[in-house]
Amino acid sequence: MELQNLTKVGFRCYTKDKTNVGFADIEKINLKVGDKVIVKYKNNNIDLGLITYISKCEKEPKKTIKNIEDYPIIERLAQDKEIAEAQKNREFCKDALKKCYDLIKKHKLPMFLLDAHYTLDKSKLTFYFSAANRVDFRELVKDLAHIFRTRIELFQVGVRDEAKRLSGLGICGMEICCSRFLYDFNSVTIKMAKNQNLNLTPTKISGICGRLLCCLNYENDFYIEQLKKFPPQFCQFKINDNIGKIINFNVLTMTVSYNINDGYTKEMPLDEFMKNFGNTLIYTDILQQSEDELINEELKKLEEE
Repeated sequence: MELQNLTKVGFRCYTKDKTNVGFADIEKINLKVGDKVIVKYKNNNIDLGLITYISKCEKEPKKTIKNIEDYPIIERLAQDKEIAEAQKNREFCKDALKKCYDLIKKHKLPMFLLDAHYTLDKSKLTFYFSAANRVDFRELVKDLAHIFRTRIELFQVGVRDEAKRLSGLGICGMEICCSRFLYDFNSVTIKMAKNQNLNLTPTKISGICGRLLCCLNYENDFYIEQLKKFPPQFCQFKINDNIGKIINFNVLTMTVSYNINDGYTKEMPLDEFMKNFGNTLIYTDILQQSEDELINEELKKLEEE
């Protein structure tokens, strides 16, 4: 396969897997998103992949592809018999999980078994598990290798991957996004929740994995752009001989909440507010500590991977 003909593509090996990056000659194979393909890895393992995206670049420049041998190569479209074989492998994994679970109990290992994957060529069987700490599973691997007579790998995943593989219902009432359609995890921060003026109670902004909701990412860019139209929060302004202070914004209604001399909070449309007080705004570099900033200390663990 000529390097200059390769195109970067994303694929996943089965439903719960993260997106991997590989290369393919799409002119020769004529790939499209959703195709099932045969993937060859560096160690010559062969597996079934599902194309999730194709690079918009027509071809990857040769000089940008470094260590091409380290990347999976999409060799060709999968045949019906190979797709059927992959399905048999998934059924095999159900039985393998039961046997692995029994061995975990036998060795009294503090680990929670989640999932298993058997490569198409039956050269590797991978078990996914979660655990609070590192686990010495060497004896377990020996027993598994003796039973299945193939290469065994145990892979410890984080709480977000655990939720992705187990699935469940989110606070919206639908199946959680990571299990339904998200192939990769993007970073989610408390700042995103603040941008959207959400209640910072941990139970309100965290998912079943115990980490910040992935959906905080979806509209964050919109809120960032809209917030540029507002003056800084806690900015002060003059109103006659009194001092007003901005308390909060509502991006959806485009309104500003403020009080005067720490009195009752009032609300005003942004355009009207800027027309009346825009020229009297008092900017300061001193960040006022708010309740949200105090809560942040308690919420930092929600950002941890």
